[in-house]
Amino acid sequence: NLFHTSNPSILLPMGPFRVLKPLPGGCTLSRVSSLRRIPLAENTGFAGKIDMYMMKQALIASEKLRSRNSQASYVFSSNGSPLFFQTPHIVEVLEDLLRETKADPNLFTLEVTESLLAENLCEVSRKLTSLKELGVRIALDDFGTGYSSLQYINQLPLDYIKLDQSFVARLFDSGKDERLLRTIINMGKELRLEIVAEGVETKEQLEWLRTAGCDKIQGFLFSRPVPWEDIEKMTGGDHRP
Repeated sequence: NLFHTSNPSILLPMGPFRVLKPLPGGCTLSRVSSLRRIPLAENTGFAGKIDMYMMKQALIASEKLRSRNSQASYVFSSNGSPLFFQTPHIVEVLEDLLRETKADPNLFTLEVTESLLAENLCEVSRKLTSLKELGVRIALDDFGTGYSSLQYINQLPLDYIKLDQSFVARLFDSGKDERLLRTIINMGKELRLEIVAEGVETKEQLEWLRTAGCDKIQGFLFSRPVPWEDIEKMTGGDHRP
């Protein structure tokens, strides 16, 4: 009984809907319940198939929104699990999905986590490079939770860095936390990478990130995960926090 919701991001300084991230769920989907389903899917070997299903749905939705409003660009993103990257010929499979859905690859982002990269950095990097050649964008999710974050930034064909929500949660705990986050944002700009801050829940956090030059935010301040059938309504209006 799988259906999906989308976890929206907003483009700063106060721009429109930009990134919509599909999340797998069930009848009583919540942030906690969806996170619990992910390890279960990985342990039972279904994660790769779920990834592929979610990617296809994201591409279908992306093309639907693009065809409705060609002037707007709604970028959909989806996670790639370790089992997804173990799938034979994933580059060809995703290329077939793009052809089948007629979606613009530039409006699709594949997110990878540091835990995935720790398993086989060279192989994952090779596949990501091939996917980027198709036009797909690449994001490093939960940046800052692993041991070799800077190494990954240097070796991967990245377009985005998604800051782990712990950075935002600790933002005002000390001046040191603020300086660290500002340094990461500036580093991203120097490397021509867009920075997405996760876990934004207050207007104070939003204003700080805007001033610091963060490119996008994601969090409950803007929107909780919503059913995809509601996305069309939401993208038709102004949803600024």
